[in-house]
Amino acid sequence: EDWVMKSLLVGMHRCEIIRFMEETNGCRPSDRLISRVQTKLDDQAKAFKERPLKGRYEYVYLDAAWVKNISGINAKRVCILTAVGITETGEKEILGFERVQRECTSSWRGFLSRLIGRGLDPRLLRLIVSDEHKGLAAAVAEVFGDVGHQLCWAHRVRNVFKAIAKSERSAMMEGLKAIYDAAHKAGAKRAFREWSYKWGQKYPSLVASVEEDLGQLLSFYDRPELHWKYLRTSNPVERVFLELRRRNFGCGAFATTAQSDRVVYGVFQWLNKKWKGQDIWDKRRRQMAKEQVMKLAA
Repeated sequence: EDWVMKSLLVGMHRCEIIRFMEETNGCRPSDRLISRVQTKLDDQAKAFKERPLKGRYEYVYLDAAWVKNISGINAKRVCILTAVGITETGEKEILGFERVQRECTSSWRGFLSRLIGRGLDPRLLRLIVSDEHKGLAAAVAEVFGDVGHQLCWAHRVRNVFKAIAKSERSAMMEGLKAIYDAAHKAGAKRAFREWSYKWGQKYPSLVASVEEDLGQLLSFYDRPELHWKYLRTSNPVERVFLELRRRNFGCGAFATTAQSDRVVYGVFQWLNKKWKGQDIWDKRRRQMAKEQVMKLAA
């Protein structure tokens, strides 16, 4: 049963499981055994997606991972909406995931509303962190109201690089880094003005887009300095997707919704167990203390 469960959790099909176990163990698992394990995992995945959220979540990261889904003889792409929360004590937790046909305002609205229904309290939230997807931004504003929304600097830098010559990327990066790496919010705004003055004439629409979103790009400065580096990008949820890819997630195509849910559930529940009781700010806290000692020594 353990072999069958592990095989299902990495996305193997029924026929692949049978062939794999025949080749490695010399035995063929019964259809009844495979069906029983599938049902068990499906129930566990459903319970994971519907469990009450009991933490006092201060930050929430949002993003979508794209996968292939078999439809007849063809494969089409669908996305899996994902939320990662950080509690007031610094504990990280994957709050939920949902498979949808397309990433849009209505799909995000439904997903976020269900998170609130399960116990996510908007009154405790201090910041939502995500990429720049318009549908996501609209849903966040609608569902969470006045909660701050931080746009990911990593996504913004990539978008800027797409619009400029490769020979100018180094200089452009230096200017952008001066904005998001400033010692305080006033310094970040000053760095933006200098960057805008340098590039405004050559790339007016690009500079205008950064200026339009500057408030949301600098939202992380309103939180404690200890949290800044962790809040200015959506990397925490991107790393979750990296772990999925390590488990062969997205290779080939999933035959059913249940099959993809088993794989995602398997990785997400493993990560939650791994993170349980850990304070993500502890390492950064020690690093900042060391930097302060070095400053005083100098």
